[in-house]
Amino acid sequence: MNLHQGYGIANFDNPQYPLSEVLQFKILKIETYGAFKDKLATNFDIPTKQIRFWALENNMIRLITDNYLSLPMSTICTRMGLGQNELKLYLEIAHKPINDETWFPVGYTHVIIFIKYFDANTQYLE
Repeated sequence: MNLHQGYGIANFDNPQYPLSEVLQFKILKIETYGAFKDKLATNFDIPTKQIRFWALENNMIRLITDNYLSLPMSTICTRMGLGQNELKLYLEIAHKPINDETWFPVGYTHVIIFIKYFDANTQYLE
């Protein structure tokens, strides 16, 4: 019996397994990414410079860089190639600066890796 519950990092729509509990925020399509980022930083009481978002769609994960801060969220969806009315994001929080200088690596020299662990004894993927 397979209990792995799929391969994505969260279950958003497969009723066969428990749906992942995720926070939802509704915003206007014309609202800028910068305003959205500020609202979430305020909501979670985290400085804006310590957070960044990754767009999740179709088993692809794309970093939304600060180059997008002035763009409306509708453009973010289009540029990320999602073309939907919803945007699924992973919120990354930096807890301490790198070399006391920057919160996140500059450029595309680093990646974030999402890992799910498969327990062969229980046939469970988590």
